[in-house]
Amino acid sequence: MLVEAIFQQKHLQTPVTRVAGYNPATPQPTKPGTTTMRLITLITALTLAGCAGPLPAVDPGMAWVDMRTLTGQLIMADKLDDENTYDGRYFQVTPGRHELQVRYDYEYRSGGMGMIGDEYTEITCYVSVRYEHFAAGQRYMLEVRSLANSVDAWLYDEKRNVVAEEEEEGGVHCI
Repeated sequence: MLVEAIFQQKHLQTPVTRVAGYNPATPQPTKPGTTTMRLITLITALTLAGCAGPLPAVDPGMAWVDMRTLTGQLIMADKLDDENTYDGRYFQVTPGRHELQVRYDYEYRSGGMGMIGDEYTEITCYVSVRYEHFAAGQRYMLEVRSLANSVDAWLYDEKRNVVAEEEEEGGVHCI
């Protein structure tokens, strides 16, 4: 109690210094362009927040297919049964037979075993996998990998069993 009284008395006796021309009650002018920059920042933040929406709820009456790659830059759902997909982050399919097509981007290092130069060629491939027995409520994983200039794809079930591979004829198209 005594310490508080001394502390308050000391601070009450401290002279208040004011900066000439500054009154905290009046709004201060901003630098030119500050309002515009704040508006641009707000619009950019809102736009980016809208791009990364949440994944939809998993429908128990459908099968869900996630995708992953260990060697590439991008793997994205492209088509389901020759129809463009709405969201490239997953496939959600009815039970039965379906053909999944993904876009797979990776870099290929050209040159004599890396001794001539460090030039990379970016390659985009479209990989198709057909599976006859998608089951409702099951999760699958479509994995695409590249080794040198060869692209391979496997569809795994929940127990990590390979249930399908890329199609033999025309399963991989690279541009």
